[in-house]
Amino acid sequence: MKLKSGFAAALLLVYVFPTIAQVNYDWHHVTGDTATSAYANGIAGIDVGDSNFVYVAANSQGNPDLDPGPGFVTVLNPVNTEGYISVYTTTGAYARSWCLSTVVAPGAFSQIEDMCIAGNGDVIITGVFNGTTDFDAGAGVNSVTSTGNSGFVARYTKYGQLLWVRTFLYAMNASVTPFCVSEAAGEITLGGTFYVTSQTSVDLDPGAGTAMHNSATTGFFGFLIRLDQNGIYSWSTGHIGKLVFECDMNAQGEIACTGQAFGSVDFDPGAGTVPYTASHTLFGDFFVAHYSSTGAYIWHFASGHVVAESSGTSVRFDQAGNIYVTGMCAGLVDLDPSQTIVYNNSVGSFLAKYSGGALSWSRSGGENMVLDAADNVYLLSIYGTTCLSPSGVQYWNAPVAAQEYVGACVALSSNGKIHLAWGHVTSEDVDPGAGVISTTWYPTGTSYIVLSLVHLSTGTENESTETQVDVYPNPASQFIIITGSNSNAFVIYNSAGQQVRSQAATGTQTRMTISDLPAGVYFLHGTNEAYIRSFTVTR
Repeated sequence: MKLKSGFAAALLLVYVFPTIAQVNYDWHHVTGDTATSAYANGIAGIDVGDSNFVYVAANSQGNPDLDPGPGFVTVLNPVNTEGYISVYTTTGAYARSWCLSTVVAPGAFSQIEDMCIAGNGDVIITGVFNGTTDFDAGAGVNSVTSTGNSGFVARYTKYGQLLWVRTFLYAMNASVTPFCVSEAAGEITLGGTFYVTSQTSVDLDPGAGTAMHNSATTGFFGFLIRLDQNGIYSWSTGHIGKLVFECDMNAQGEIACTGQAFGSVDFDPGAGTVPYTASHTLFGDFFVAHYSSTGAYIWHFASGHVVAESSGTSVRFDQAGNIYVTGMCAGLVDLDPSQTIVYNNSVGSFLAKYSGGALSWSRSGGENMVLDAADNVYLLSIYGTTCLSPSGVQYWNAPVAAQEYVGACVALSSNGKIHLAWGHVTSEDVDPGAGVISTTWYPTGTSYIVLSLVHLSTGTENESTETQVDVYPNPASQFIIITGSNSNAFVIYNSAGQQVRSQAATGTQTRMTISDLPAGVYFLHGTNEAYIRSFTVTR
């Protein structure tokens, strides 16, 4: 696709109206290292279990203190990087933790890449390890020795009791690395990447059976794997892009995934062929894809730039089956499959919503996100934490953690709390209000922040207004007519976000003259309703 200028790029972006933050500070905890050496502590995931307890997956090279209170609870790590889970109550008090244990040896480690809480409250983690790792955090021993870097998926009770672990063990010329895990209705989906040379294969069945995948060329290839609740293999697909970074499942077991595509790839893992060639031989392109509950291809969209890198970072289904995706980009990226309207990256990330493969709307800024029961979007970006309606209307923005995100992740509790976690690079103010609550900074090594906010009001769009408000004709040249709105006034913004027209409502129908407006795309906003309608002016 051709890339247009930055002005054209703004046409499909939802305009962000400034609003007042609707959240208050609840609690936070900075996990740094208690040792004097510069050890790394990194966040891998955050989720909410029963009783609204907060589960944090992280990795450490040292001895971090996991207790935000006066107590002292450490992960006793001799040298290796090791993954662990820590659990906090709804008020932020330390509840419990457990850790993978890897035998000290050159190059040995265990690292969690992702975590999810199953519907029954179990904790499922996935990642990679090297050497001999004991996955049983209790008195028992369940040790596995890798052959090079090996992938794993493990399931625990909410108290850290190991239920099962499955591993992918290969020689040095092949590997399987799971990057993401999702669970729905007892089924588990893993996504990631495998590496093979032209003479080797990988087995994506971690059990006694075999599910061989190979390639005529050497390289990395994205995959999806379906397991049942006991870790028994159901099916797998290979050659999905190159790197599957994130996946989600809906109630029907369908899969949405996102990541990076390099070189020439085929997004259809079945008998069909859906080829795609990346924009540049050295950089990866962003992609989002939709697959059935059996792994069959439904649709995908990929895009990149000839001199810049882009990638998907998080993906979620809403209840209607639409797919939301966030991503990063270092240059111009076209987010619309149907026309050459380009997202001009000025902040490094984006959020886009797709319906049946068609772009519904997009906006700048989006490292990670989660949806609530009403399909409102809670977004992390350099702007802070933002709540958006299903149609992209911004309800509020809380300017916390607006620095560079490292491993940013977000989760929601049923009691109206928003839980955030991100890499800690300096002391930060985590109070979204007028007060200042500064975090501790550990200069001897990297650390991460877990922050809980109280959501004061849940944004839910007036669905009758959303479906009935209409603007016609569209395209228009002389005037527009607005019907079905309860607003007492209307404002028109141009694609640069500048107000160009305002007018009071006149009963059930309001006519606004637009004959003096230049050709382009404009946005109509009802001043006392949460909706935005776009229309095009032609000349």
